[in-house]
Amino acid sequence: MGSTRLSRKSIMKINDDTLLGYLIKRVRCVEALDSIIVATSNKQLDLKIGEIAEKHNVNVFRGSEGDVLDRFVKSARCVNAELIVRITADNPFTDPQIMTTLIHSQEKKNVDYTWMKGLPVGIGSEVISMSALEKAAALAILPYDREHVTSFIKCKPQLFKINVLEAPCEFNYPEYRLTVDYPEDYQLVRKIHECLNSNDKFLSLKKIIQFLKENPTIARINRREEA
Repeated sequence: MGSTRLSRKSIMKINDDTLLGYLIKRVRCVEALDSIIVATSNKQLDLKIGEIAEKHNVNVFRGSEGDVLDRFVKSARCVNAELIVRITADNPFTDPQIMTTLIHSQEKKNVDYTWMKGLPVGIGSEVISMSALEKAAALAILPYDREHVTSFIKCKPQLFKINVLEAPCEFNYPEYRLTVDYPEDYQLVRKIHECLNSNDKFLSLKKIIQFLKENPTIARINRREEA
């Protein structure tokens, strides 16, 4: 709720729901998941986040605002998780098919961490083994690594088995920006949903990318200074 670039963005509306509620509906399409947890902070400001999660009948965990890595470990322990799929709530179009692909690849290759490169910004997710998450929490010292959860794992290939997938050609558009950090991002997300007029759960990445290609003047392009 306290984002410095776009405050209260999680409760902004898309269709008849909040961005967070919309994302929860999409995540529910992933059959491989046993539990969904909204891991928010224990600040008074973020009580509304918990209310939205409870409205959508998913678990809520409240922990440290700055030490997000610790928050992830403790929330995962609550459900005895073996694998964790990390999704950030400012990415309402996070793709269920991509999540499923990452989970299956992680399990097949028996690795610590899996992600996919080449996707539009705001589409991807990450899969982390519980053992790797706990190891990172025990070893990571820098505030940046405590805040960004998987940064320590990514930069320590000597400690973790890392599995990097390449986005399929039809989804390989890293220049497109579909995360919500700025008012312009939010307006684009609303425009996409309004124009495609699709069921919340099944607005496919293929349709979204096709829409952006056909409407280059409204597409948000990811630039280094906005990352």
